[in-house]
Amino acid sequence: MQKRGTISLNRKAQVAMEYVMILSFALMILIPTIYVFREYVMESSDEIVINNVNRVARTLIDGSREIFYLGAPSKVIVDLEMPERVESMWLMDNSDEPMDAKIIEYFLMFKLNLQNGPEDFYFASEVPIKCEECKTNSNKDPIELNENCEKTIINQEDGTETKFKCYRFLEFNYSPGVKHFKIEADTCSGIGLCVFVGEVSTI
Repeated sequence: MQKRGTISLNRKAQVAMEYVMILSFALMILIPTIYVFREYVMESSDEIVINNVNRVARTLIDGSREIFYLGAPSKVIVDLEMPERVESMWLMDNSDEPMDAKIIEYFLMFKLNLQNGPEDFYFASEVPIKCEECKTNSNKDPIELNENCEKTIINQEDGTETKFKCYRFLEFNYSPGVKHFKIEADTCSGIGLCVFVGEVSTI
């Protein structure tokens, strides 16, 4: 016949074991759920950032086109909400190429820090866009730019060579928060009429 104290200990051990089993089972369900929820939140966050950057880029490019066709000295100031996780913002063009080049191209670009790592987003502009204050790899600045900067790209159809140059905006242009960008038509050396863009808030 078992003593009462022994029975009490056995019951406590059984309760403890049942508690551990229930806790383990709960964790088996909870951990994957947390992981899936985290992935969903990160993907949704990425989508929000990308949509906001698309909105910023479209505003700048559409505004630049409008001001360009109005001509100098037309200008406008637009308010933009710059999202988090923008690592850099820059322009890329091949306007230094000879004017008889087949196509002169201009791009506004953003490097975003997304869930799977940094990713570049390109937005083509049909009008020449320049920035008020930028750094460029042509000055040997120790800055990270797109892999196509200063790279000679060969057209597969006609064999023509084009070298793109990049110009990175200073950090206050793309740091998170409300930004006030001036878009102004002016004359650029070598290409004639162009549009300058830049943040004009008081820092």
